[in-house]
Amino acid sequence: WHSALASGAALSILVGMLVPVIMPGLIDMLMEMADQVFRELAKNAETEYSPELQDSFRSMMIASFAASFYGMAVGSLFMARSWQSRLYNPGGWREEFHQLRLSPQVVLGFVVLALLAPYIGVNEALVLLVFAVPIVICGLALVHGVIGKKKLGGQWLFGFYFLAVMLFPTILVLVSMLSILDSVIDFRRRIRGAEQA
Repeated sequence: WHSALASGAALSILVGMLVPVIMPGLIDMLMEMADQVFRELAKNAETEYSPELQDSFRSMMIASFAASFYGMAVGSLFMARSWQSRLYNPGGWREEFHQLRLSPQVVLGFVVLALLAPYIGVNEALVLLVFAVPIVICGLALVHGVIGKKKLGGQWLFGFYFLAVMLFPTILVLVSMLSILDSVIDFRRRIRGAEQA
């Protein structure tokens, strides 16, 4: 999973960099639509719609394209792995997902590239949004894993996702921070050790 998530992130960043070259017509069309909306909003708010804001929105739109495609690819991979598990190893996917975590090396690579992005001409928003995908996914796996280890039941998962919707994006930021810490600390291994003791 480390290789799949890391290579998927790298490929998504490459796709995000190539989107303006591969699909310039689509980007221009979406920008024209967005420009009309933003100009109308700026007019109503009696503020100026600056070129800087336009450039920022363009960067964010391209970044969201790449990150959403990456998220869908990982989701499809999860679904395929789940189906395979049901056929050949019932319960295997649940255990595998509960143990999913990023290695410290992958997290360090993400941080280094995020810091270097402005200096090597890579869209910062693209890097941050793409890297958020595996970090959030591993954070959700951490939540599922801890609840599974503690045998707390489905109501805890329901409560977590309810809070995630109600307190969006605060909960996801917290989960992301825990996911990064988990890459070093491995909370689930410590819980298992406590249970065995």
